[in-house]
Formats: sequence, C-alpha cells, structure tokens
Amino acid sequence: MPEIVDLHRGVLPHIQEEGQIFSLTWRLAFTLPKVILDILDEMNKLDQLKHDNSITFEVYERKYSILSLQYDDYLGKLQTPELVLCQPRIAEIVCQAFRFYHARLYLLHAFCLMPNHLHLLIQPVPISSGAYPKNSDIIRKIKSWTAHQINASLGRNGVLWQHEFFDRYIRNPADYARTVEYILANPVKAKLVNAPDAWQWSYFDSSLQSR
Repeated sequence: MPEIVDLHRGVLPHIQEEGQIFSLTWRLAFTLPKVILDILDEMNKLDQLKHDNSITFEVYERKYSILSLQYDDYLGKLQTPELVLCQPRIAEIVCQAFRFYHARLYLLHAFCLMPNHLHLLIQPVPISSGAYPKNSDIIRKIKSWTAHQINASLGRNGVLWQHEFFDRYIRNPADYARTVEYILANPVKAKLVNAPDAWQWSYFDSSLQSR
C-alpha cells in the first residue's frame, strides 16, 4: 500500500500518496463573486458530509467533481483586468518555473495557463533524501518564485496568488486521458482560441502518459 505523503485540510481537503499523478489548480488573488463563493461553500458542506460518513465516497467524489468543474467554468469566464497570466512576459515566468522543477520535484505531464488561473498535471518524484515532496511544498515554491519575478517585472507589490489550491489524484488511464483533454481544452471552452493547439501557453508530454 502506498505511503501517505501529506494529509491536511485547509479551506479544502488534501491527501497525497506516493507515486500518484495529480491535477493541480490555483488562481490569482482577487475577490470572488458570490456565485463562485456559493460553489466553494457547497464543496465545504460536501466535505463535512463525507467527514461525518453521511455519504459514500462514490457520491462525494461525483458531486465534488461536478462542483469543481462549475468552479473552473466560472473562473474561465471571469474578467480580472488588473493582471493577466497570459501576457507573454508573465506567462514565460510561470512556464519557466513549471519546467525548472521537472525531474527535480516532479515529472511535468501537462499544464495550461488561463488568464486568471492555471492547471498543472504532475507526478511528484523522490528527492535526494528518498522522500516524496508534498504538493503543498511544490506549489509554495512555484508561487513564491513566480510572485517575486512577476511583481518585479510589473513594478507591483502585494499578494499575487490565492493561498488555497485544488488537487485531485488520477485514478486510472481513462481518468488520465479525460484530465489531459480537459486541461488542454480549457482555452477553447473559454473562447480564447478555436482549437487546443492554437493556445501558446499549454503543454503536454505524451511520452509520460504510460508511466
């Protein structure tokens, strides 16, 4: 049985086991409209039901997945003009960070930058000590470096990223294929481009999909 790398609960629950592939999502720091706050509230209520054993894991997983998709759909349509991740100089900084940690902390399967949030598909790998890095530590490193670089580039101060993040482990090859398709199709769904290949700020390494 795989060892647990991390188990904690912030605004959302997080559990990580060795060897898993994870879909990670986080956004820029900005005030969310009520419709998205309501979705997050439903997700928290659902998590409490699971914690109290009031619903089965299968029901929890299905409903949580639906709410996550709704959350992401609203984010994709939300206009946040103060800062746009897809501006070339900003996007290059974020993409550079993703690639820097490849093979150091994780295998980089896929990513997609959206105007106000991002999707990352990774598989954490053992570091020099033999331990697996925590997703929370990986994200902290990426957020810290990119925030410093982006703020310096734009001459701004203050918080750049939201504190919380979504994580979901990939269950099987079919789930992997669906997740990759979903990540790469995000810009099309948001009507930013007509086809996934037309989006400059996305990536998929097909050589890793069989691992």
